[in-house]
Amino acid sequence: MGASIVSSNNNTILSLERNLIKNPHVKTNYVDFMLEYQNLNHMEYLSQPPNDNNCVYLPHHAVQKESSTTTKLRVVFDASAKTSNKQSLNDNLLAGAYVLNADIAKMYRQIKIHPNDTNYQLVLWRNHPSEPLNTYRLLTLTYGTKPASFIATRCLKELADQNQARYPIASEIIR
Repeated sequence: MGASIVSSNNNTILSLERNLIKNPHVKTNYVDFMLEYQNLNHMEYLSQPPNDNNCVYLPHHAVQKESSTTTKLRVVFDASAKTSNKQSLNDNLLAGAYVLNADIAKMYRQIKIHPNDTNYQLVLWRNHPSEPLNTYRLLTLTYGTKPASFIATRCLKELADQNQARYPIASEIIR
């Protein structure tokens, strides 16, 4: 697939920071969200960013939903952003199909990505502009990626199948 150029991602993160500085409440929530991602081991800090072409840096931005009872602000990772080779991560992923609609708290973040694929989900982040830019690797299923809905739904079906004998009613409801 080939990596996106980090310098263009640097511009994206610097632009995001300028916007966050203008709105301290959003910035606080954004930093909290990213810290939670780290604390729950849904992304990991990389002391040495990958230096090959088998990685993708995903731009990210805030989406606010004041009516949400669980998360008022979440960070959305943009897997549709074009990389240096004019393709996005989503251009190289299959969508699958899905038929379930549910609101399970942090559902995607409960699903770990295979270690061989995590370099396709890199992000730049720092909590404050005075800190150096750091590279992080997202370790869980990332909303914004083309197959996310299918994979999450498929995992639910698999869990229902695996637990049919133990939880027959719950398994039937999930199916």
